[in-house]
Amino acid sequence: MKVKQLIEFLKNEDKDAEVGFSYNYGDHGNTHVVADIHSCEEMETTFSEYHRMGRVIEDGEMDEDEDGDEDEDEEGRPTVKRMVILSCNKK
Repeated sequence: MKVKQLIEFLKNEDKDAEVGFSYNYGDHGNTHVVADIHSCEEMETTFSEYHRMGRVIEDGEMDEDEDGDEDEDEEGRPTVKRMVILSCNKK
């Protein structure tokens, strides 16, 4: 989702409405739970083969080639991208 799509979706919502993040808890009933959002910030992310989804790159973790360029995948796309992240984790 792009920021402009999120803005378009939210523009007619109640400005005082609570915002949460829903996800499948992974139990036998496939219960969807809701977590409170504690922060919203731009972060660098990369695809994790282990998790089979994107993950946040921690400070000082970004890998660079010797020439200082970011790594690219087999199709020439950057493996690191900046995203606006809504976080449920308290810092």
